[in-house]
Amino acid sequence: MFSSKYILLLFMVEATDGLYNAARFKPAIQSSIFYPYYAYLGVDGNYSSDGLEGHCQQTQKEWNPWWMVDLCGQFIIEKIQLTNRKDVYMNEQTALRLRNFDIEIFQKDPRQLSTFPDVAGQVCYHQTDPLGPGTFNFSCPVPIIGRYVRLIMRNVTEILHICELEVLVRSFSAEELYFNKVMDTKMTGTPFDSVNVDGQMVCAQTCLLRRSTDFCTAFNWVTSTNSCQLFSVNPFLDLSANLLSDPGTYFNIQNLALATEPGVKEILLGENTQTEQEFCEASRCGCLEKLKSRLDSSKLWLFKRSDVYKGRRYYLSQQDPISRSEEAMATCVLYGGYLAEIEDLDEFNFIKIFIQKFSGFRIVLIGATDNAEEEVWRYRTNNTLVPSFLVQSRKYGTLANCLYLYDQPGWLAVDDSCYYTNPQYPTRFLCEIQEDDANC
Repeated sequence: MFSSKYILLLFMVEATDGLYNAARFKPAIQSSIFYPYYAYLGVDGNYSSDGLEGHCQQTQKEWNPWWMVDLCGQFIIEKIQLTNRKDVYMNEQTALRLRNFDIEIFQKDPRQLSTFPDVAGQVCYHQTDPLGPGTFNFSCPVPIIGRYVRLIMRNVTEILHICELEVLVRSFSAEELYFNKVMDTKMTGTPFDSVNVDGQMVCAQTCLLRRSTDFCTAFNWVTSTNSCQLFSVNPFLDLSANLLSDPGTYFNIQNLALATEPGVKEILLGENTQTEQEFCEASRCGCLEKLKSRLDSSKLWLFKRSDVYKGRRYYLSQQDPISRSEEAMATCVLYGGYLAEIEDLDEFNFIKIFIQKFSGFRIVLIGATDNAEEEVWRYRTNNTLVPSFLVQSRKYGTLANCLYLYDQPGWLAVDDSCYYTNPQYPTRFLCEIQEDDANC
């Protein structure tokens, strides 16, 4: 078992000659995942445009799907190069799905905005018509300074997929990256370059300088010879098979998980000699903020999020082929909420508009039960009665003790089993969580 520590680099850079791709091997995220076509496949350096070969990212079919990359620094962005799918699937030209889209740029993480994902950045490029297969180059109307680049399809319910996206920049003011340091370990294989430098931090800076030309993402620092061995490897992949024990050598690789976690980057500039556990013990607030950041990030993967309604949001689970009411409630509680409890017609209409934005399901579990008294529906957290307008008249027996919003007619609620497995009626669950932006 190798021990690991983290270092952070904040590197100031002037203008470079020509344009280069600042997006390759950077952290990426998307609105949903059609497994196993993860977001990183849009920036992994593989330009294969046959989606069936597994080198293109892909979302579920949904309303306003999006994909976003974090450049890990403020860059002057001039052009975007996009490689679209070219394959035909079930007699459909998949490239034609990409339409009515914006490529927009943000200086700050838009996920921190209360209205995300319904926000707009500075638009580099817009296209209404289907894009078609091939590789396309789009120039921004003017150079735009930014860190986050998002591709979003608007006012459509569709699958979003791209095979590679390059963000072409001329210069940047600062680039911050985290590296995971594995002690007494080396990466095997041939580095693209090996130089002698004075210290591990200089080696790390050398790697950063070579990102624009060689996409350096990892290095071996050999203490006995001051050798800095530079590698261009895909940091999204499991490289453990390429690591060997080697006392006196430190292997460092770009750490994508930490690069997107707010609150971590302020720990220390330079080398951080504290382990993550030590830092949390030294700063309770920092540790709590780190946990909150992880929970908030995981919510983006698990749920679709509504706008704020009377100080709270609703979170619709993205994939739940079977419904277990107790597990659903436990998930909502983990994130500080509970299964949704609809109190009046205004709240019901708000929820109905929200869930109708998405597809792939027919029933949605909410937080009511008639387990105590048949056909007397009460909410689980406060034991209040469910409004009579919400419940359709239907009797499925004493084993049907959970309440679901049903798409016919009009998302009114029906009773059914608390353990739901009918494949003809794909289900989701709906959490209700108080909006709280308070810091620890």
